Amino acid sequence: KAHFALKACRRGLIEEFRLAMFLPAGAGESAVTTRLERMAPDDAAELRGVLSQVDQYIANPKELNERTLQQLQERLESCRTIMNQLRHRAM
Repeated sequence: KAHFALKACRRGLIEEFRLAMFLPAGAGESAVTTRLERMAPDDAAELRGVLSQVDQYIANPKELNERTLQQLQERLESCRTIMNQLRHRAM
């Protein structure tokens, strides 16, 4: 259950970034991070770090407990701040 929630949160975040950066439908994670790297290298590094940590737990779901899930969701949520800043720059 926690594993599924984490995967859904991760996919949703990538999709939100894709939309915020006006990338076409179907553009994947690499397109998102590459575009973000050009726009804000430090933010791209932060996003990649969060996604990498999430991927570790997706690959090893037995290590994922409720507390860790909450911490990872908070880190994913913190990336939304980056995305919101992108939206404001685009306006």
